[in-house]
Amino acid sequence: MIDIFIYGLLDPDTGKCRYVGKANNVEKRYYNHLRESKKTNSYKHNWIQQLLTQDKKPQLKILEVCNELNWVEKEKWWIRYFKKNKQPLTNLTEGGDGCVLFKRHPISEETKQKISQTLMGHPVSEESRKKMSDRMNKYLETNPPIQLGRKHSEESRKKMSLSLLGRKLSPEHKSNIKLAVQRRGDTRKDITFEKILEQCSVYNFKQIKICEYFKCDRHILTYRIQKYGYRNWLDFRNKLNPESNFKVDKRPFPKSLSFEQILEQSQKCDFKLTKVSDYFDCDRHFVVKIVRKNGYKDWKDFKKKISVEQAYLQKVG
Repeated sequence: MIDIFIYGLLDPDTGKCRYVGKANNVEKRYYNHLRESKKTNSYKHNWIQQLLTQDKKPQLKILEVCNELNWVEKEKWWIRYFKKNKQPLTNLTEGGDGCVLFKRHPISEETKQKISQTLMGHPVSEESRKKMSDRMNKYLETNPPIQLGRKHSEESRKKMSLSLLGRKLSPEHKSNIKLAVQRRGDTRKDITFEKILEQCSVYNFKQIKICEYFKCDRHILTYRIQKYGYRNWLDFRNKLNPESNFKVDKRPFPKSLSFEQILEQSQKCDFKLTKVSDYFDCDRHFVVKIVRKNGYKDWKDFKKKISVEQAYLQKVG
């Protein structure tokens, strides 16, 4: 069994115990107390912070060594022991709840109602808002968000891509995505239906070119035309310009194409199906058909399994 230590933090001046806790690594937990006192506001952390301002630190004392089965009872016993001896403990609970960061003492419903009634209708002046804003900006300068400006490595991107392959979304999740896309469609109210029609005559209904002109995403154009009764961009183009009906590209099937050639070219093109089919000058469904004949469900399954095999071979090699 793993050794678990019941420790106490003592006041360096009086020698009285101020906190009882448990940890697997006592030294690491001790330095975490010192570090957390600068960020968290609680009875224990305020006491530690007060010592640090005086160039002092709490004394660490191991009270007992126990195991995973009895540490809860031991911690509770030591807290009761020091309370009976009138030691000024900063523990908010009776013990046995483990080490939980930023844990707060539970507030009763009566206390919550009193706080709510006190703050209800309390106006915040412009001066107070400015002070809060300045304080937060000053904090963010020294403690920026963890993900701010961070870029994932190529290896991390591939792992995230593989983890999302084959993921099935629930109907509720799909509806939420649809609503989010619809909300994003209103972000460019300067792009009107009349302006889209004007650029369609210039760029011959090529959606990518029109997006480049307006400097927007395709979903914004789609959202705008859907308000006028069109299902999607293809329906919009075919109804306004019947001569440009969408036709499926029917390139011939390359009889000499083999699975080994597809595998080699896929690795070069980073498993992008369009680039692979363009390289062999054939339709995408021909490439997928050959992949399925070799035991894969579809292109995503082929990409995922080959990528996993490559990662495993690199790790072994």
